[in-house]
Amino acid sequence: MADWVVAYLDAARVERPVVLGWSLGGAVAAALTGHHQSRVSGLVLEAPAMLDFSFPVALMPLKL
Repeated sequence: MADWVVAYLDAARVERPVVLGWSLGGAVAAALTGHHQSRVSGLVLEAPAMLDFSFPVALMPLKL
């Protein structure tokens, strides 16, 4: 789903948004930030559903 968000950002010509995600959206926002750090200027998570435990967002230092 993060790749879909990147495709949307490209189509909308949005360069580096602050991404906010809640529940499933939090998992998508975390994946987007982790896999496409250069495309995100900030991340806000509210009770994220962390579905992919192979990607430990909390343990990964992010340079935004």
